[in-house]
Amino acid sequence: MLTVPVKIRWMRKSMDLYDGIGVEIIKAPLTYLEFVTSLRNSDSC
Repeated sequence: MLTVPVKIRWMRKSMDLYDGIGVEIIKAPLTYLEFVTSLRNSDSC
């Protein structure tokens, strides 16, 4: 499990469901940065 501290910046609600959320990453941990880097370096695209 990857835990990343965030601050909610906006949320969008339609009827009774939240269908969008915007977050700001606060002090990203090294494991998160490594995860994002691995996605950028993957050949899956």
